[in-house]
Amino acid sequence: MSGLNQRFTKPSYLNRYREFKSHRLRLSFAKAETSKQTALLVCENRKAFPYEWNDMEKHPPQYRQISPSPQQFAILLLMDEIEKLKAENEQLKKINVNKSDLISISAHQLRTSLSALKWILKMFIDKDLGSITTEQQSFIEKAYDSNERMITLVNDLLTLNRSEDCSLQFKFENVDILNLIEQTIFEFSGEAHKKNIELIFLKQNSQIPNLSCDKEMIRVVLQNLVENAIKYSLPNDKVILSLKYNIEAKNIEISVHDTGIGINKADESSIFKKFFRAPNAIEKDNVGSGLGLFTTKYIVEQHKGKIWFESSSNSGTTFFVTLPMV
Repeated sequence: MSGLNQRFTKPSYLNRYREFKSHRLRLSFAKAETSKQTALLVCENRKAFPYEWNDMEKHPPQYRQISPSPQQFAILLLMDEIEKLKAENEQLKKINVNKSDLISISAHQLRTSLSALKWILKMFIDKDLGSITTEQQSFIEKAYDSNERMITLVNDLLTLNRSEDCSLQFKFENVDILNLIEQTIFEFSGEAHKKNIELIFLKQNSQIPNLSCDKEMIRVVLQNLVENAIKYSLPNDKVILSLKYNIEAKNIEISVHDTGIGINKADESSIFKKFFRAPNAIEKDNVGSGLGLFTTKYIVEQHKGKIWFESSSNSGTTFFVTLPMV
């Protein structure tokens, strides 16, 4: 663009050209035969580039020289395309916000209705509304389990929608990670007992400092890992959680081990993909969204942590998560 600038020989014209550039107007060039024609070609909007026709008549030679080289013309076209892309990007951001709002509102409404249904079914199961037959009890328990799965799916959608929001700011605070793990174990103790699965928590004797993290997001990570461990374990199996503090690396390591169905070698590369569910997982439990581990990995990485697993088919799986202390 320097060559084009040099053709404005008077400072006043140079200043006006700079002012014109700041408006980022679309340019169209052609061969100029008169000063008036040149002015029309330089700018499509006279108000933004306020030359008087008299100015053109006073200094026609300078203006007749305004003719960009192919390189300059390409740069101007590129600038124009960049502006178009910026406008399109802003439009896509608005569409994404609307999409996120729709998912959030719909999911919350679904969860409210499902939660109400859950407690009604629970009252029948606990015989708070009177005695029921064994057959009725069996059907209601199946309905209760299906309702629980739907609530889990809605929670996954809400978590994914929040975690993929480009404007999301994680709320980091000092969190007692030991207490958070114990809370998670307590939440799943009923489900584990129902399936006759033993939940074990191994923790080191030394004191573990607080972790700087988004408490609710890390809670989701723990819930997803523990829920999967219980879901894909068999009766009388064990699910073992452990927490370690690495002083030298300045991080903590959380592991969740089960002795369940494991992960086939062919499925290992897809485990963290959105909506993926391994064939043996579908066979064990055909209800699931395939969002849990995808969301878990995203949250861990947003905390600058790492997640990986060790597994073999029918021999159980261990998921590892490391999170930096700072």
